[in-house]
Amino acid sequence: MVRNEELGPELPVPRPLLAVRLVLAAYSIHDSHIVDTTSVFVDSAVEMAFCEACKLNSVALLERIWNGSHPETSPSPADLGPGNGPKWSRRHYLRTDKHYNRFQFQGAIVEAAKHQELEKAMEMVQWLYDHFHGCIVPFGAVSAAASHGHLEILKFFKKHEISGKLGDDRDEIEAEWGNVVRWGRRDMEAAAENNHFDIFWWLHKHAPAPRYLNNVMKSALRDGNLLMLDWIQAHYLARRDGSQNNVGSQDDAGIGDTAESLLSERRFFMADAIIGGQLVALEWLLDNGYDAGDNHCNWVILAALQTNLLDILDWLIETKVVEAGRILNVAAEEGRLDVAKDFYACYWHKICAQHDYPLEPQELWVSQRETLWITSDTMISAVRRGRLEVARWLFDTFSCAVDLFESRSWSHIIDTASEWGKLEMVKYLHEVSTLFTQTTARKRKRGKTMCGTGPTCSIEAMDDAARTNRLDVVQWLHAVRKEGCTTKAMDDAATFGHLAMVQWLHFHRSEGCSTAAMDGAAGNGHLEVVQWLYSHRSEGCTTAAMDIAAETGHLEVLMWLHDNTSARCTTQAMDGAATEGHLDGVKWLHHNRSEGCTANAIDGAATYNKLDVVKWLLANRFEGCTTDAMDNAAYQSLEVVRLLHEHRSEGCTSAAMDGAAEWGNFDVVLFLYSQRREGCSYDAIQVWYLYATKEIRDMRNAVDDSPTENFYY
Repeated sequence: MVRNEELGPELPVPRPLLAVRLVLAAYSIHDSHIVDTTSVFVDSAVEMAFCEACKLNSVALLERIWNGSHPETSPSPADLGPGNGPKWSRRHYLRTDKHYNRFQFQGAIVEAAKHQELEKAMEMVQWLYDHFHGCIVPFGAVSAAASHGHLEILKFFKKHEISGKLGDDRDEIEAEWGNVVRWGRRDMEAAAENNHFDIFWWLHKHAPAPRYLNNVMKSALRDGNLLMLDWIQAHYLARRDGSQNNVGSQDDAGIGDTAESLLSERRFFMADAIIGGQLVALEWLLDNGYDAGDNHCNWVILAALQTNLLDILDWLIETKVVEAGRILNVAAEEGRLDVAKDFYACYWHKICAQHDYPLEPQELWVSQRETLWITSDTMISAVRRGRLEVARWLFDTFSCAVDLFESRSWSHIIDTASEWGKLEMVKYLHEVSTLFTQTTARKRKRGKTMCGTGPTCSIEAMDDAARTNRLDVVQWLHAVRKEGCTTKAMDDAATFGHLAMVQWLHFHRSEGCSTAAMDGAAGNGHLEVVQWLYSHRSEGCTTAAMDIAAETGHLEVLMWLHDNTSARCTTQAMDGAATEGHLDGVKWLHHNRSEGCTANAIDGAATYNKLDVVKWLLANRFEGCTTDAMDNAAYQSLEVVRLLHEHRSEGCTSAAMDGAAEWGNFDVVLFLYSQRREGCSYDAIQVWYLYATKEIRDMRNAVDDSPTENFYY
């Protein structure tokens, strides 16, 4: 390889590992060639990515990896692949490819800045700066240093910062000592969240850039810190008339980006102020043009209910932030019956005061406004949460004005109560339903007509209660209601392992079950249910029982079905087991069943990075794979990609490099580029461009310069 002088001076080849020297010395082996070869063979550390090495907090390890990556280091016999050719290694690119060099630096500097101890973090940062030049310090590294209070590191970044357009990560960077630093985004926020306000103000003064300050503003609202709120408004927010505050240039200060970010979170600001109990912050928000927004008023009401700051609810009504009716509705849904009753008593009978306390939009008639206070959704919420007292109050108070049990084609309210296992609620709704059917006039004792048709029920009530294992509800429905159930009741109960429910349905209902019962129980590993169904029912199962049991890794169920029944499976069994990484299941099927598998087995295992399964299938099965295997493995696993490249001939398509680029897997991109010829599509180039790097584009340009080696079309 040709020496690349711009990537640093030559460093010594790694010394043999101490452990290797000691072990071989114990056997009186001192030959340097043997020691060196053995050391290289067992030294997996040199293959580590720099960012992973930085996590281990060892500069010595970084030195070893760096020295082992020198372009003029001759490979030892242990470094040679088939045919005595050099084995592909990521470290071969660390000092010869400037783009990979920069990529590794970005990951490493983030890990270095994360160290809790400033001295160790500074040592790592200094080492990285000594060995990597013309790179980019990413936003994450700055935020990590700010989060951990490492002001000295931030000052170091600033002192050794070199020129580079802050708005564009894809510019060429001069290869001089130092690196471009990406200030902004969440760095000030990270400092404030960890109480490093010295860093917060330092960043604002010395490193103007676009920033997200959502959490800073939320914290200021909860603390009632009006000075901080005024400062954010003055420096990082657009004015109410839409013009920009003038703090440096927009490119430097990022006013537009920050303002857009903060304004997008405005719907939560009032809730934050309420959580902190800060009425002054609420008033500040109103004075500066913030409100909850019609679609997010519930967040504000919930915050007041959760903190029990009921006086603020009155303030919200008086300032016309929310309507009294909405507060009553939310309070009822949240089970705050005391609040709901208070607001009902205070506002429901004051319709004449609409001009002072608007309950709903003024263009609606009074009768229309009344019905919008409470809807059937309010009742459904009470039913789902089992709030019986709320349901009673809603019915007693609003049934003459609102259809609380509005019919819906997709839902019956007694079904809902049954599914959620609320027996007392089921009984109450049944009682209410009788009030609607006792007389054709459907009048209550006080002579008022009730709205709607009352609570309804269907066969899904018992089906749903069986699925959720509500045996008391099932028994009550069986004794009192007439709707009954379907085979779905026992099917679902078996699928979810509710043996007692299955047994009760078997002895007390006549609907029975289908093959879905044993299939579902087997697929979820409920062996006891499978055994009981086999002994007491005649429906049996389908091939799905063994197929799904294999896929979900329930080997004991698989073996029992094989030994005790005539159940069969399909190739989906081994395919699914391989895809999910259940190697024991794959081996058992291979030795005990004849169905085998398809190419989907390796394809699936490769897709989900099941390296051990892929190795075993390659060694023991003959079905092979398709290009999907390497294409999908490229998203996350260099090891699987290399294995398939070395042992299979199917290869891949351009989707492999596209996927690796999309997930930022530079190691796979390098491997595919250097070892294969499929190339990539413009999708890869576009997505890598969005990730603020230029490696793939340069690779493509290099290929496009040579008409005879254009692999991209």
